[in-house]
Amino acid sequence: MDGKNPQLKRHKDSFFAVLKHNTLFMYDSERQLDCKNIINVSYYDVSMYPEHLPDNEIFLKATSIKLTTKKSICADMALDKSFYLYCNIGVDKEDWFFVLQRSSKLESNSPGPQPQVVRDKAQFDQSALNRLKTLSSNDDKTEWLNVILGRIFLSVYKTQVVKDYFIKKLKKKVKKVKKPNFLSDIHIKSVNVGDGIPYITNPKLIELKQNGELSVELNVDYKGEFRAEIETEAMITVTRLRTIKVPLVLAVVLRGLAGKLLLRIKAPPTNRIWFGFYEMPKLDLLIDPIVSETQLKFSPIINAIESKIHEMIMDSIVLPNMDDTPFFVSFGKGGIY
Repeated sequence: MDGKNPQLKRHKDSFFAVLKHNTLFMYDSERQLDCKNIINVSYYDVSMYPEHLPDNEIFLKATSIKLTTKKSICADMALDKSFYLYCNIGVDKEDWFFVLQRSSKLESNSPGPQPQVVRDKAQFDQSALNRLKTLSSNDDKTEWLNVILGRIFLSVYKTQVVKDYFIKKLKKKVKKVKKPNFLSDIHIKSVNVGDGIPYITNPKLIELKQNGELSVELNVDYKGEFRAEIETEAMITVTRLRTIKVPLVLAVVLRGLAGKLLLRIKAPPTNRIWFGFYEMPKLDLLIDPIVSETQLKFSPIINAIESKIHEMIMDSIVLPNMDDTPFFVSFGKGGIY
């Protein structure tokens, strides 16, 4: 697995590797005349060895790709063998690692027990990629920045870590907003962060002071379909003397947001970026209340919830109010010391 670089020194157990579907062929040279070994990757779990390395050390020259026989295969075929595959070039090793992982999830062409096929959740949706390609066709000077940020987003937007981050953030915001009297406590049920990030245009440096304080303004335009499902109960008056509690599951979808944003990094020892809109951004909201799988068409409830969302935004990210995100962990100290 030394690739095609003729300058690399070949070791005694060095092979020219070719992966076809889920079968890894190991030849003595690029001519592929003498096959020294064949591995059915579907029978193996693929990991990096050693385990638990820092991210910046995973694909160093000394590390290897480990193929470990799947437990189900060990039991059914009495096959218990591990392979350690090395590659001299780190960037190539990452390619081999990912392609071998995908191959290990494919069905085997060989007779005998078939490994369970697992859908690769790391692959992003085609609609998300199409949205990113739309950004890359824009002639704006910030095209490169938007595409880089968008591509990084596509790598993480389905992860539970990202979803948990927004759930935690929303819970804190909801607690601070005074809810209408006819609604009980609001609980965040689930979050779907959508398939895009805000598009940045017209960035402008306002000032960079001698003490390091930085101010930048820019326009943001979001059309990523951020969706949050929330649970609550509504008190509905049936008669003058009788009210009922109606359980609600509300899908709140942010279809669009646009406005002019101020970014600030204060003088040291700050460890965070502050951001806030100059005025209330334009919102495109869809609020879809559902009761026992039946849509509830009750405009006062919808209007009240939409009003509270506007209030939450005004109180948190419209100047003079600003929200923040840290760019360095302070371990509770509030700054970099």
